[in-house]
Amino acid sequence: MPVGGGITFVCGAEGCSTSAPVTIESGKSITIIYATKPNLTTATTFQNCAEIVGPAAAASDHPRDCISVASAMATSNLSVVKVSTSNGVCDLKGSCPFRIVVTNDGPAVFQGDLRVHDGVAENSSKGIPQSAPSKVEAAASADWTCTSADARSIDCKPVEAKRVIPVGGSLSLDVLVTPGPLWQKNNVLENCAAAFGGDGPAGFGCAEVKLDPFKVKVSKDGDQNCRPGTTCTFTLDIFNDEKIVHDDPVTVVDNLVGLESAEIVSISAANDPFPCSPAPTSLPFSCTGKMRLDPGEHNKYTMVVKLPEIVSEQGWFSNCAAIGGPEPTSKGPAATGGTGAAPTETSCHVVSTEPQCTGGLVKTRSGECACPAGQSWDGAACVAPKQVCPAGTSGTYPDCKSIGTGGTNTSKQPETPAPKPGTGTGGAYPSKSGKTCPAGLEYRSGKCRCPRGLDYVNGTCRAPQKQQAPQTPNVCPPDRPVGTPPRCCPEGYQYSRGSCRPLQQEVQPCPPGTVGRYPICIPMKQKQEERQRPDCPPGYRQLRRPNKYGAYCEEIQQAPATCPADRPNGTPPNCCPPGTRFTEGSCYPTQCSPGWTGSPPHCQPPAPAPQPQPTGPTPRQVCPSYMEGTYPNCHCPSGTTGDRCDEVIVR
Repeated sequence: MPVGGGITFVCGAEGCSTSAPVTIESGKSITIIYATKPNLTTATTFQNCAEIVGPAAAASDHPRDCISVASAMATSNLSVVKVSTSNGVCDLKGSCPFRIVVTNDGPAVFQGDLRVHDGVAENSSKGIPQSAPSKVEAAASADWTCTSADARSIDCKPVEAKRVIPVGGSLSLDVLVTPGPLWQKNNVLENCAAAFGGDGPAGFGCAEVKLDPFKVKVSKDGDQNCRPGTTCTFTLDIFNDEKIVHDDPVTVVDNLVGLESAEIVSISAANDPFPCSPAPTSLPFSCTGKMRLDPGEHNKYTMVVKLPEIVSEQGWFSNCAAIGGPEPTSKGPAATGGTGAAPTETSCHVVSTEPQCTGGLVKTRSGECACPAGQSWDGAACVAPKQVCPAGTSGTYPDCKSIGTGGTNTSKQPETPAPKPGTGTGGAYPSKSGKTCPAGLEYRSGKCRCPRGLDYVNGTCRAPQKQQAPQTPNVCPPDRPVGTPPRCCPEGYQYSRGSCRPLQQEVQPCPPGTVGRYPICIPMKQKQEERQRPDCPPGYRQLRRPNKYGAYCEEIQQAPATCPADRPNGTPPNCCPPGTRFTEGSCYPTQCSPGWTGSPPHCQPPAPAPQPQPTGPTPRQVCPSYMEGTYPNCHCPSGTTGDRCDEVIVR
């Protein structure tokens, strides 16, 4: 009997049912085709069941039948990375650029609705209140469509062509945040973004910038050696190596270590004048003035100071410069006096006050200038001792001549001419020839020679002329003006015991209550209860001893903020929603889906079960009687479908 009437199926959350009775002829069957979209979260398989109700159910051997279906869907997981594209700094009067990168970290392709929510929260992830921004907007992009969600945030969706994100693929979005009128210099602005879509948890990421941070730097240089009582030259370079303009007050702190004070003779500028007006007149100093520095600009100043007549016995002093904001909160670097802003940049230069040895003099272990071993001071320089002719010779080195019997005359004087027989009146030859030496000569060592101590010059024996000793100047040179030649010494020294030694200064006692050697007098240590310490402001703790800047107060480090209630897992700023944890820069589920291996975000799908291999000869197979074709190419006749080629009814 054919099926009578039309059949309408009503489907809902509990399944599908018909609105009218169904009649099926004996031996026949009907096939019902429908599609369903399971709402899967963590399950990877589900069951689909069909049930016969009514009188036919009682007569049926199988009134209910179910099938298990393996899910072809895989959980997707979106992560968000938020960065500042201005290197973490931003102009208070401009717009702060950020970039959002949404990445598909799931094991399957993402395809569906994606929404990115970006804004400035009322409280940062560290729990710090944030004023409302003037504007939050997206940079012009052909890939996104954005609308304003409220005064603090925007919602953005990708265009149709960008809604498919492959595994490991990403989409990027640039946003601009303009600080509001309540934002101030050095405030930290945090901008966060969340990505919603797919079956996994929402991705979340934040980035922050510092508004108009103080980034001015300083460099100090100058002379390497300066004598007490003379001038010493320093160079001060204040510059801006950031990418934003600095147009605000600065505090310059210049201090001394190892020197009580020094008078400033002049401060000259290569371009802009010194920021402080009036300019300081002595070291140490601390002053504040406005300065404008464009990115990469340098302001250089030459400072000439006059050192006191008496300096520390340590033989050196240090001059340090620091630059900071206008808030006078602490002393400068290693200060001996003066207060200034908390320095953000410091530069020091060390100067030697010991005399520089000249004229070949070298410094001894006791700090004195003396000639090297084997040399002596001639009033102008250290010279080696003069060499003289050895014993048994005469003359001036290196023209030495023998003076002994049988010796050889090594001088360069001409030989005495041979005597003419019978004409001389000098010494006789040792023979009976009667020959004699010329007048004034005597026969010695086989020749006619002048008497000992005389030289033969122009045919006559004469006494040798004495060489005049070099005249020593009677005035000491300018770099060693103290004393009389050859005993000349630098200023502050006197010649004593064969070398230049420091002048002995009159020793003056230190005032009562101090110790040391005048003029470097140090207060005596007081008892702990008598020590005077400043009261520290709120947020600071008092130190038992001053730090390297001479301050007794140190800022108390605030305890880290806790994660908010909607992202309780982790530690700020790496906070994640419930069921997730912070791993590799993003929030991931705490475990992989059932059946998967590994750990988030590196989850691997289960390996397919091995198929059993047939054994023995394969029997010849044929198509079932209700199908057509030749095995394995079997198919249902036209108008039928299903495993048993049932008649298709479409309503």
